[in-house]
Amino acid sequence: MWCTGVCIRLSGKMARSNFKTQASLSNNPQFPCTHIVFQHIPILLDASLELQFQRNVEQSQGGASMVSSGFASSLPLRMIMPGVSAIALEDVECLLISNCYNMLALPYITEYTQFRGKIYATGPTVEFGRLMMEELVHNFAINRQTGEPAYIVECDNEVRHLYSINDIERCMSKVNILRYDEFRDLRDGVCIVPRSSGFSLGAANWVIESPSGKVSYLAASSNSEFGHSRIIDTSPLSDVDAIITTQVCKPLEVPLWESLKVALDMIARSIQHHGNILIPVHPCGNMFELISIISQDLKARGFTETPMHVVSPVAKRSLQFANIQGEWMSKDRQMHIYEARHPLILNDLLEERLLHHHEHADSIFSYRGPYIVFVGHPSLIAGEFSKLFRRWKRDPRNLLRC
Repeated sequence: MWCTGVCIRLSGKMARSNFKTQASLSNNPQFPCTHIVFQHIPILLDASLELQFQRNVEQSQGGASMVSSGFASSLPLRMIMPGVSAIALEDVECLLISNCYNMLALPYITEYTQFRGKIYATGPTVEFGRLMMEELVHNFAINRQTGEPAYIVECDNEVRHLYSINDIERCMSKVNILRYDEFRDLRDGVCIVPRSSGFSLGAANWVIESPSGKVSYLAASSNSEFGHSRIIDTSPLSDVDAIITTQVCKPLEVPLWESLKVALDMIARSIQHHGNILIPVHPCGNMFELISIISQDLKARGFTETPMHVVSPVAKRSLQFANIQGEWMSKDRQMHIYEARHPLILNDLLEERLLHHHEHADSIFSYRGPYIVFVGHPSLIAGEFSKLFRRWKRDPRNLLRC
């Protein structure tokens, strides 16, 4: 269950803060874009591109199962821009990005509207966001068979083609990079500061404050110490006049470790029967942690020579960039740096040839199987996923983990 809203603590201080409650410009809080006015400064919070697709699941019988969730062009996909025409974008002075998943609509705002404000994000958010945009263009911009535009984007009452690589580069050049806990003055005593959300490398919750008031913006966050990202900074939850929340969900019905154990058991069973595993993912975020967890589990079970493969046009850059983000990681990962160790296990796996990156799925077959493949796109309707799915879907030893 996802929800969005503003939670206001009433106080005399709040009355002086000149804070106007938010207007959500998205119909789906999983893809946030919110407009607020704080002390007469119009601010936009995130710029998500909503992806809508339908998914059908079939399970084959016997052994480990390959699950069909729809692929290629057999299912419709809608890309929906937030309704930014409902506000005066030319008046917006500031746009804050919380994580790389929440900025995929940004090139439309910077390149195709009257927006001239400043954009702020952390370094990892910018770099991983760039990679996700490039993969989106690679997978969805052009129909490989016809050479025609493949998918359109719904922008209010009109449609557009997906943005280009040049649009992405121009857009990213306009983003101002901040570190965690770095204050930046806007005007009239108003300042902003990103705090760790614990969600992914560089993911941030934002605090907007002035002498007369303080507002926090919380997007996707995690209080789990499990993972490689810096743990959540809870200071945005205290001593504030208002908290704007989005991407909120109810607690997991099954504890995370129990779900992981089931998944790891299924992966090990497929490998034992010489089956192949497909894991549809984005080329960043949780993928790094999944690689670490699966590799350590396989080693503990005695599968010491089973490599993993990442298939994406941006796979190489993503893996390389993740390994140099020590300052954005948890304290135990930062300690690895002082001990002259890699902060993530990714580099060790690459050096031991237990992890390989590929631009195209066909190149994995130059290696010996069975194969564990992290591949895009997680929507299951585009990218290199469909090639491998078609090749492996008939074999009940194979497994698709979504």
